[in-house]
Amino acid sequence: MDKLHAITKSRPQELYVHLEDFDGRTRYAKYNEIIIESENDSYRMSRLGSFSGDAGDSMHKCRNQKFTTYDRDNDSWKKGNCATERRGPWWHQSCGDSNLFGLYVRGTVSGMKWNGVTWDSYRNDYSNKIIQMMVRPI
Repeated sequence: MDKLHAITKSRPQELYVHLEDFDGRTRYAKYNEIIIESENDSYRMSRLGSFSGDAGDSMHKCRNQKFTTYDRDNDSWKKGNCATERRGPWWHQSCGDSNLFGLYVRGTVSGMKWNGVTWDSYRNDYSNKIIQMMVRPI
């Protein structure tokens, strides 16, 4: 997270998310800007730019969210910790629409709803085979 902070604060960056399901279909989401703050601000995603792509915008709830981990509950969900509930750290708001650090499971697995590597606007609670998050200078 420190490296992501350093990269996104050094100069303007864009974010590209590549998704691939177990059927071999691919989708992408691109955001024209991303800034991650330092540990002192809990790696808050202070800026997430405009969306484009064919996967849908499943990171819109990540905007201005602090990074939640198992031992640092920074989300706004009052009933618990989204990292524990969704089995993965992320910029959870109240266990939102994406979870790219979730468990690696094959597609839809009984009893694992929303615990996989999910992107809600593409196949809902389906756990994807491949997810890549890439940043590059604008």
